[in-house]
Amino acid sequence: AENREARTSRYEVRNDRGAMTLGSMSMIVTGLITLAFLVLHLIDFRFDGAFEEDPALLVKETLASPVHALLYLGAIVVLSIHVSHGFQSCLQSLGLSTSKLRMPLTRIGIAFAVLVGLAFAAFPIYYSLFWNGGSH
Repeated sequence: AENREARTSRYEVRNDRGAMTLGSMSMIVTGLITLAFLVLHLIDFRFDGAFEEDPALLVKETLASPVHALLYLGAIVVLSIHVSHGFQSCLQSLGLSTSKLRMPLTRIGIAFAVLVGLAFAAFPIYYSLFWNGGSH
C-alpha cells in the first residue's frame, strides 16, 4: 500500500508483450511430452538389437505398425507446437527480436514448425499406409 501511495503514476503496460500462442502457453507440457517421446524413440530404435543389423528395416517395420505410426504422429504434432514457440523464443533470447519483428518471427516460427512436422510425419504416414513389409 505504501508503494502505491508513493507512486505518482501507474506502471506502464505494453500491449505488445505477453501475446500468448498455443506454443507459448504449452511449452512445459509439450517439452515433457517431447522428452518422454525421445526416450521411447531411443528405446524403439537405438537400444533395439535389430538396429545394429538393419536400421532401415527396423524403422520401416516399427512405423508400419498403426499404433506406432499414430504415436509418432501425435508426438510430431506436440513437437511442432513446441518448436513453433521455441524458434521465436530462441531469437528473442539472442536479442534478435524487436517489437517490430516479433510478429513476423512468430509467423516464421510457426511455418518452420509446420514444415519440419510435415517432413517428419511423412515417414510414419508412408510406412503405415504404403509399405507392405517387403524387402528394402
